[in-house]
Amino acid sequence: MIELPHSSLSVPHTDLHVVSLREAMHASGVSFTAVLAVGRRIVGVAENNGRGGPTSFQPGASDIFTLRDMEAFAAQCRHGGQPVDVGEVLDCLVDEYDLARRLASATRLRRTLIRAIVVDRYPLNVVEVAPPATDTQRAALIAHLADVPVPDGARWEMWDGHRWSPLTGQTP
Repeated sequence: MIELPHSSLSVPHTDLHVVSLREAMHASGVSFTAVLAVGRRIVGVAENNGRGGPTSFQPGASDIFTLRDMEAFAAQCRHGGQPVDVGEVLDCLVDEYDLARRLASATRLRRTLIRAIVVDRYPLNVVEVAPPATDTQRAALIAHLADVPVPDGARWEMWDGHRWSPLTGQTP
């Protein structure tokens, strides 16, 4: 199994991935449509209406990768050693694409991302920052984050160029 760096989803292979993402803000949340590919072939879309329901898979017109194939892929995936459903897999693949895209943009500007994460899974408040170069700068960043409201049990992490590293412990 391969563990994806931004969602910690364990997958049997990385051939299935998001190639584009379109998001829209609504009063009830964020809706999105993500185009999925296996290798270089478009196989369908992941959709979420932003109203709290699960993300769904809509296969493309060909039989390259069907709903049954998606269900079989999801059945092999794990998060924290636990099984996940199709909607959770799709959400993780979208997170992987979105965070990789945002990190690439930040890196070009010699910056990085920090994120508040809940239950080792759900990123909140993803923010671009200048990487702290000294212990004093790191302490100042952590002090600033103490004033940012996050849900109970959240913790802040920073991308160090290879992995997400803890900045703070979990909030009470």
